[in-house]
Amino acid sequence: MTSHPKKILLISSFFTAPSPGGGVTFSRDVASEWLHRGYQVDVLCADFSWETVPQFVSRFQAFMRSKQLRVYGVINTSELLRSHQLSGDVQRKALQILSERNPDEVHVHNFHGLLSAVNAVADAHSNVIYTALDFGLACHSFYLFDSEGKLCAGPQAGRCQTCLSKSQKMSWNQFFPRLLGLAGAVASRQSGLRHHLNYFSWSHRRYLKKTKGHLEVMLPLFKKFRHVVVPSPPTFNLVKKYRESAEGLHEILFPVSELFQKQTLANKPLESGGPKLRLLFLGHADVIKGWPFFLKVLDSLPDGLNLEVVDGGGNADSFQTASAETRRYLKSSFRLRGAEIKEAILNADAVIVPSLWPENMPLVVIEGLANGRPVIASDQAGIAHVIKSGVNGFLVEPGNSQHWKEQLTAWAQNPNTIRNLRANCTYTKNASTYVDELEAKVNL
Repeated sequence: MTSHPKKILLISSFFTAPSPGGGVTFSRDVASEWLHRGYQVDVLCADFSWETVPQFVSRFQAFMRSKQLRVYGVINTSELLRSHQLSGDVQRKALQILSERNPDEVHVHNFHGLLSAVNAVADAHSNVIYTALDFGLACHSFYLFDSEGKLCAGPQAGRCQTCLSKSQKMSWNQFFPRLLGLAGAVASRQSGLRHHLNYFSWSHRRYLKKTKGHLEVMLPLFKKFRHVVVPSPPTFNLVKKYRESAEGLHEILFPVSELFQKQTLANKPLESGGPKLRLLFLGHADVIKGWPFFLKVLDSLPDGLNLEVVDGGGNADSFQTASAETRRYLKSSFRLRGAEIKEAILNADAVIVPSLWPENMPLVVIEGLANGRPVIASDQAGIAHVIKSGVNGFLVEPGNSQHWKEQLTAWAQNPNTIRNLRANCTYTKNASTYVDELEAKVNL
């Protein structure tokens, strides 16, 4: 036990980003809890200007003025697209801060553009704790490789569905290690690189060239971290494979931000609902998140269903390219943020998560449950440990358009099938209970 307030160094690339995703919200919530416990917190991140984000200022300014919180923008935001760049400058800056601040613990949340910093810190500090907010091993751009290990010619609905369907037939333990192996192999083939140049942007070309170097640095990190925190069984198994041990590996469900906790809402009732079944999508329009696939399912539905799908992810291009049949049931919205997301969840009958690829554990799943709303999701290993079909939501076969069509039709014809599950939809873990559980695990 230290005699001084606990000192923590947090590596979280997007910590001061103006439009945070779920992972950044997680980092801020946990950091805020540490600060309120009196800990000294230093953050390595990209150089977003936190002063321009009102919510950030109101939440953290007092801590920054008192020097209890120090934020170091160690990489230019333009470098974040180069997710696996190994930068000597970033490495030296991270080691300098590590030496000056001498933290008791180092927590790694997300490290886009900061891989070299994470690697150097893991070598220099004995107590580094990595929280797998995403797959960690690689960003989702690995879908640029097809299921045969060849470089894909570019996203296209039919091509992607065929490839993803093949991948879905693999078990989790087969799937992701195979994908990593393919990435390393393809990146080393010059013919593959030449093929890739024909189809993708400069940033993707840069990404591919760095892939093999990234894997060579990233995989050994799983042995360097003293502790690794994961939110789901499949991620546990994946990390265990590369860590070659379950020692120091902890499965802990993530918290839901206080903003999204039901008890903080101003007397918003759980209405019985109107004639239409309203579903809410809060993700981005990427192939792996299943949004293009889901739009095709909407296109195939019969006329006259009492169904409305609200896109809260701000995927404007979806509406420009959607067919008239799809737009029968699709309602456009701007990208929702903060309290707008909470209100959208409460105005929906269910949250939908139609992911085509295996998930770590989407935060939107527990945000829906925290607000008393069922979740309709793909039957993925990173979701099924939280959602029990017919209890607090429904699980549907990933990528099976006929199954999704049949289920949506049935639910639209009888919305109470969904609404009657609300009483079972709860999730109360917040940042305080999460930190309590984390500290109990990592201080064993």
